[in-house]
Amino acid sequence: MLLSSPFQRTPDEDPANFWRRLEVYMAYKNIAPPDQLRLVKAMLVENAQDWAEKLDDAQKDIIDHLKVAFSERFIKSPVLCFRSACKMFGKKHADSESVNAYANRLRSFYKVC
Repeated sequence: MLLSSPFQRTPDEDPANFWRRLEVYMAYKNIAPPDQLRLVKAMLVENAQDWAEKLDDAQKDIIDHLKVAFSERFIKSPVLCFRSACKMFGKKHADSESVNAYANRLRSFYKVC
């Protein structure tokens, strides 16, 4: 699937990955900025849609402004990324865990940063 699943603002979602997938899709489909804005708004559902609707008009008038607002609200700050990196380097391979599962767990921590 090329297009991301809608973003609901749940704890198990990766907001940076959601936005990155949207950008890849919009570039692939050569979607113009006004249509990009409509697509992003349509992809924000439930709690995320509530958040977007409460934004000031100036924060959601063009795709670049909405991206900034989304990043400020949902994507981790550098300090939190540093903490995640520290957690990643502290992860040990569990006896009951396969090497592939361990590598995938480390990759998912890496993607968060």
